[in-house]
Amino acid sequence: MDFSFFDLLLEPTFVLNNQGAIIYLNPAAEKILNISTRKALTARHFLDLVKFNVTIKELKRLDTINDIIPYKECNFTTQSGNRGRVQLALQPYQALDERYWIMYFRDVTLETQLHLKYKSEMKEKENYTKKLIHAHEELEKYSNNLEAKVKLRTMELENLNSTMRALLDSLDQGFLIFDKSGRCLPVYSRSCENLLNLKPTNLHFWDTIKADPNDSSKIEKWINSLFSQTLPFKDLMALGPERVFNSYERALTLGYFPIFDSEAKLEAVVVVVTDKTELEVAEKAAERERAYSHMVINVVRRKKEITRYIFDVQKLLNELHDVISDHYKFQLQTALRCLHTIKGGATTFAIYDLAQTCHDTEQLLFEVQKEGLSKGNLYILQSNFNKVRFEFQTFLKSNEVLLGNEVIHGKRSVEIPLETITNFLNSLKNEAKFNDRVLSFEKDIFYVPIIQFIEGFEETIQALAMKLGKKIKPLIVDGGEILIHREHYSELFTTLIHQLTNIVDHGIESPVLRRFHHKEEFGVIKIQVSVEKSDSSLNDSNLVIQICDDGQGVDPVKIRERLRLKGIATNLLSDSEVLQFIFKGDLSSKDHSNLFSGNGIGMEAIMHTVIDLGGKVKIESVLLKGTTLIIKVPYITEQFKLVS
Repeated sequence: MDFSFFDLLLEPTFVLNNQGAIIYLNPAAEKILNISTRKALTARHFLDLVKFNVTIKELKRLDTINDIIPYKECNFTTQSGNRGRVQLALQPYQALDERYWIMYFRDVTLETQLHLKYKSEMKEKENYTKKLIHAHEELEKYSNNLEAKVKLRTMELENLNSTMRALLDSLDQGFLIFDKSGRCLPVYSRSCENLLNLKPTNLHFWDTIKADPNDSSKIEKWINSLFSQTLPFKDLMALGPERVFNSYERALTLGYFPIFDSEAKLEAVVVVVTDKTELEVAEKAAERERAYSHMVINVVRRKKEITRYIFDVQKLLNELHDVISDHYKFQLQTALRCLHTIKGGATTFAIYDLAQTCHDTEQLLFEVQKEGLSKGNLYILQSNFNKVRFEFQTFLKSNEVLLGNEVIHGKRSVEIPLETITNFLNSLKNEAKFNDRVLSFEKDIFYVPIIQFIEGFEETIQALAMKLGKKIKPLIVDGGEILIHREHYSELFTTLIHQLTNIVDHGIESPVLRRFHHKEEFGVIKIQVSVEKSDSSLNDSNLVIQICDDGQGVDPVKIRERLRLKGIATNLLSDSEVLQFIFKGDLSSKDHSNLFSGNGIGMEAIMHTVIDLGGKVKIESVLLKGTTLIIKVPYITEQFKLVS
């Protein structure tokens, strides 16, 4: 039984047999055990390698488990000395006559530590807040005392104020308090003054964080809602500003804590200002390290797909150079299509520096689309194009050992089994006419199952779904065994990533919205490939690719409205005809682009590639049911026409 599909999971996963021994573990599981796969597979029982602080009865009686055992959280210690906390789940799995148990081993050690640290900090902040409230109450008591004690109380007040000021000023975090009018009280810490670059006393809270006019009115309404107490404070708290930048571009986070009076009415709000700049820099550095590791894994695991992508990029960069080399040759849509295709592949293979540079250049092209092309922004575009080329060359150089010199220098190569070459040569020895043999040999070299182009899409789909908070079932592929010419169809499959990211970004709804529409939380994406007879010729065939989803569909009414704003009349067009405008590069259901979606450029790239192959493409959609992209291109069977 092949369990290698678990290699795609970031979560440690084990497969156990009936005796509790490990028969398979993915790389993440091997890493957490900190021993070799061979040693793990030779252990008599999983519990010989990992000990828990509680008894996991199910691990000792696997044959009694007939359903999924939900996550159990406990402490663990591995044989190699690793310690931590884990969420453990078991699931039976029947394969032919054998029964196995899949164990998901989710390491939550870091989450637990962060949670404990967060609770400790919150407790400390709560103590400081209580001290502030207590000091404020003491101030009110002193102010109401008899005139005879004013002098004495004044001295005590001064001592108390000095203590409170010293306490507040000793903290790195900033503290300030605002009342129901939104004005800040004169009680604040010196750190607050340093972080916000002003003295907050008597200023409105929105002015202390330098909010723009539109946001200021929203913050004022939010404060009114807080003090009206129509909803619990903890629910409304999340709607306030969470992150701002000071005059020195320091990243500040804002936390809110209520002060209630004896009747449980909200009296004031304490704002805790924390400088998270260094933490965010560290997190970004860690993210870059993870991204680099992910890229290296992709280069090793998906070398064939990356090799095809590299050759496609080299062609696209040449095409880009031609259309932005001077003012008279400039072609906006071609430039956008080429850039978006490069960006889509770079994102797929985790080449994030290249993807980000392409994205930045795209934004410049969108500005040109709105404002027109001038000599100044053409120069900037050419400079950014050089950055794109530089990032691509940097990627090639840094991975030269893994990719090989032939790939780096643009030389195409294929791996051919020695047996295939030997059989071919032997078949020619006694053959007068060997054309069929040549074609058969050529098929072995250039033709590959279509699944080789598709299998890499799954990782991109799941990564984007996780980023967007969506849930999607594993990609379904029908017809993956169909053989196609790798060189002829390479660019087509490079562009198909655009439709798949569009489906995740635009099509598949969030789990909450899917439940509202009475759908399963997990969306479905299916790629169906077939070969059918051509309508134009009985002797020719078409390769048909259909990409379907069960998302929210495309609303033709919204497309009509966008076309109306562009001055295009649609009153004589059917909904089906209106939907085909999606393939226009300047039409999209979103007003902004990101690393995954690009204002409709991806769909135009698909159409352009299909037309170059002599085919047709169309889209069908039903609201709340889903969308289907249908591609028909000539199916090449006479190989010698391609390589002669």
